Amino acid sequence: MPTNAQLDPKEKEPFMIRRLAIAAMLALVIPSSEYVGQQIAAEASACEALMEAPNVTITYAKLKPAGRGVPGYCYVQGSISGRIRFVMQLPLRKNWNRRLLNIGDGGKDGVLNLSNDRLTQGYAVANSNSGHDSGVEPNASFADNLEEAIDVG
Repeated sequence: MPTNAQLDPKEKEPFMIRRLAIAAMLALVIPSSEYVGQQIAAEASACEALMEAPNVTITYAKLKPAGRGVPGYCYVQGSISGRIRFVMQLPLRKNWNRRLLNIGDGGKDGVLNLSNDRLTQGYAVANSNSGHDSGVEPNASFADNLEEAIDVG
């Protein structure tokens, strides 16, 4: 079989068209590093914009990079009415399965939990301390405070 250099110019044309077509398809399928960088910057900006959310106090909102089998996500910490603290793991838009998993804690609660497993499955994950901190108020001592007992439910 003749090499590309040995081919007649008219015979080279189909090879060149095929190569150009393959290159064009790859350009459409494989995002450029600039495009990926723009997507990540947009995700980080949207995450940090949560700091301005009305009717809730967001104390921290930053994009966490992917690592150890966990995809990148927006990590949010905040509070409601001062006592109820919460955390959220919000997947990047491309990874979100359009579902929210609110981790419910039973009993005395008072602890904030995350779920990397569910995040990896595409869930937005949320959890709260139900208005008390089990480290500060051990043995359900929060129940002596009516407002805190109401927060727990």
